[in-house]
Amino acid sequence: MISVIVPVYNSSLHLERCIDSILNQSYGDFELLLINDGSTDDSGLICDKYSLQDKRVRTFHQTNKGVSAARNHGLCVSNGEWITFIDSDDYIKPDYFVNFNPLLLNKYDLVIQGIITTDQSGHIINRLEYPNINISLHLGGEIDNYQLFANRGPYAKLYNRSIIQDNGLHFEEDISIAEDGIFFYSYMRYVHRLVVTSYIGYHYIKYDGNTLSQKSHSCEEWEKVYTMYYSLSQELYGRLNMLDSESYRCKLHDIVTYRTTGVFLQMYKQGYPKTQRLDIIQKIIHDRYNMWPSEYKDKKVRISIYEFLFKAVPYACIIDFVMRLLKIIHLY
Repeated sequence: MISVIVPVYNSSLHLERCIDSILNQSYGDFELLLINDGSTDDSGLICDKYSLQDKRVRTFHQTNKGVSAARNHGLCVSNGEWITFIDSDDYIKPDYFVNFNPLLLNKYDLVIQGIITTDQSGHIINRLEYPNINISLHLGGEIDNYQLFANRGPYAKLYNRSIIQDNGLHFEEDISIAEDGIFFYSYMRYVHRLVVTSYIGYHYIKYDGNTLSQKSHSCEEWEKVYTMYYSLSQELYGRLNMLDSESYRCKLHDIVTYRTTGVFLQMYKQGYPKTQRLDIIQKIIHDRYNMWPSEYKDKKVRISIYEFLFKAVPYACIIDFVMRLLKIIHLY
């Protein structure tokens, strides 16, 4: 059986479309777990209505704790051998479940499908499509060739519940950015065989706002997220013998530059006092530049202007002055 976990937060405008698309599946051996995360609109009532109408649906209400807590709640109450996640403002095609090939699942640890991303008017923004392939995880090159880490979200995947339970995997509840990617990377550490299908049945909708819980993010939270990403990336890519791969270099670039820049921007936007800013910058200079493998530095690989600044400008106060100047002239 497949347990379908749907975290719900103030999504009454789109929730019925999501639920109907799940209940109308051609494959029927599933349970639908609706986790109402303290919605203040009619979402909770909609969930209760479907629970009364269809025995496959179970609704759970909790105070607002965030999408990670809602997904973890779903994991705790799930009964299926397999787990999939669907966002409450997205929807799936009628043959979405059957294209996970449920009869063959005992051979694999993970199944991945493609995704269609559209705006709220239905215009296609992106189409992530894969070939039909079976992969043994010691063949890291195949991961690189097919860009299987392009979708790090929890959706369009089927997870083995035993792997999640046996290894104590969960969504990090004390962070609210990139927590789904951290879960995916954590899960991938225990995957030995996976299957990828060319079928695309998941419609991911990008709205002007996000119906899931939102809050501002501190620099400390950003730092924790990408420190975790770095540690998980090292472990995962090392296991796959991919530490010299292009995708690993791209991941390092992502962590060392753009994400570090995000920490900088948050620090100044949120008005951190100068002493705290200088401490954070010093830590970034020390930690982030040292994340790059020595062979990349020795070969003088071009990393980015930010990496150059971290290496060439040793004084946090100079960086602080530059960042404050950029804020004054409204460049961010």
